[in-house]
Amino acid sequence: MNHSRILIVEDEGILAMALEGMLKKSGYTVLEPVATGKGAITAVEKEQPDLVLMDIQLSGNMDGITAAEQIRFFSDVPIVYLTGHSDEVMLERARLTRPYDYLIKPVLMNKLKRCLKTTFSQHYMNKKL
Repeated sequence: MNHSRILIVEDEGILAMALEGMLKKSGYTVLEPVATGKGAITAVEKEQPDLVLMDIQLSGNMDGITAAEQIRFFSDVPIVYLTGHSDEVMLERARLTRPYDYLIKPVLMNKLKRCLKTTFSQHYMNKKL
């Protein structure tokens, strides 16, 4: 059983529920999903997740990239972006926040599992170094 705690930051409720189901089925502990950048920052500070699945386009005034920039000031939590868009300007902005990966929506279970396994492995190795 995997005890890693994952925060889902997603403003589409149905997608957040689907991701939560996939993660729980894979043995992860899922924290209460949030739909805004401000909610993401607060949840990371309070809950200290082991990984954040961060949608780029969020409800409210702050997108996922800006939220990730602010999270980087106080946490090295691995961030994996979720996006329905792959325009180069946005991806370059996202790259500057040092994400571990990007998942293109719709997210398939096998891709999600592989991404998380790789991310946790890379993060563990980075911490050892």
